[in-house]
Amino acid sequence: MAVAMDLVRDWEDIQLDDFRQFITTWGFESNVLDQYLHTTLGTKKWSERREEALMTWFNYQRRRIPPQPRRLVSNPRLVCPPEVAQGWAMLQQEIMHGIDLTPRLSRKIENADYNDGLLNDWGFQHFHLGTSADPKHPKLVQGTCMVLLAIVDPLEFYPIDFVKHGAWANRSILEKAISTFPRRFDRYRLNGILGVENTCEDNNRSEMRKCGVNSIISIGDKCYLPPGMGVSTAGTSIAATYALDQCRQQLNQLEKPIRDLFDAQHSSVVIKLVRISPNKCSSCGKLTIQECDYAIMLVNPSSCPPSKGLILTNERTFPDSDDMPSPFLNCSRTDKK
Repeated sequence: MAVAMDLVRDWEDIQLDDFRQFITTWGFESNVLDQYLHTTLGTKKWSERREEALMTWFNYQRRRIPPQPRRLVSNPRLVCPPEVAQGWAMLQQEIMHGIDLTPRLSRKIENADYNDGLLNDWGFQHFHLGTSADPKHPKLVQGTCMVLLAIVDPLEFYPIDFVKHGAWANRSILEKAISTFPRRFDRYRLNGILGVENTCEDNNRSEMRKCGVNSIISIGDKCYLPPGMGVSTAGTSIAATYALDQCRQQLNQLEKPIRDLFDAQHSSVVIKLVRISPNKCSSCGKLTIQECDYAIMLVNPSSCPPSKGLILTNERTFPDSDDMPSPFLNCSRTDKK
């Protein structure tokens, strides 16, 4: 008996379909996705472009900010320039009410293939503070010379400073962020290292990012890894690469107990991973399975649609958990007739 299953491939197909739909809906562009979609299926070039498209999508999800209410963390050192005060007031309301912040992001957000060196290196986003639509970019707010740098976590928004647009390599910005929110950066501190012999100068940092070179950050007697997790030699986000690999790894780990279960029953089945709640798409950096409701569908080879399924959810509601392998403890079962 055989079990035909490739959960990683199924999941990747879903991700790429999300990518295509997003680009179409927003009217943005991605040459990487276009090349993949127009490459002959199954060829070596197709496999290479598929991988590049997946990496681009994960990188792009990290650049975007999932719309949800966030707590605006107080920064007593923050002084707003008068010329952007109205835009800053509007942004604060958008943050707390969970309004989509995409229109305030970099103008390059319209290009899904772009690698944001500031975000990849230091983990900072920059926000334009216009109060109306940008004539050149109708889906975005009008760009401003002064922008807000901030760190955006799933539930919190850390405003760092107002800076001139393009000042992405100024070390003083990072120093201000760490001194203002020290606990937020503790996870990146290198304990036991008091300093480094050579430090990266501001005028070299942008070029280093383009070349995929990372550097330890020395501030006083403390040293830190790049808070954005750094830039790969390909210029892409290491954090996005790690998130993609983690999702694949956990899906691969899930396959074995499923195969063992049906092999023990001498079942010949075709198993597919499908998503049953497409509006709950995860943000990059979180295991997609835990953020969406997926179904592992047991497909009868001689009939369609699928007849039975195991619904992956966040709830421990599987009725026969004693009979199921441990990865299914977060699953609930349905028998569809």
